[in-house]
Amino acid sequence: MTESSESSKIQKKQEFAAFIKTLESGSVSFWQEIAEALGVCRETITDWQKLPEAQAAKQRGIDKCLKEMEKAGAKDWRMWNERLRILKIMPTEKHELSNREGESFEISWKE
Repeated sequence: MTESSESSKIQKKQEFAAFIKTLESGSVSFWQEIAEALGVCRETITDWQKLPEAQAAKQRGIDKCLKEMEKAGAKDWRMWNERLRILKIMPTEKHELSNREGESFEISWKE
């Protein structure tokens, strides 16, 4: 059975639509809470997560959260550091030092 034929056999269509909207909102915290709110069992949520529609909605939710982070913390370096951490990009730190002769130079490293 293909994934598209699995999604066409969903019996709780209203609950599935609400699940997709929840994913797209980017406000997902715990899968069990979502299952309880929608009145479905946790295994149903696990099955729905595997469907292409749910995976696409999840990505849209992540994109929405990242855009909101950028807007809210545009001038806050901590937000950018957290965004890089979420994306699994290690920021390079640059530091300016000077030697005994007073010549300055930069060093950088990844933490």
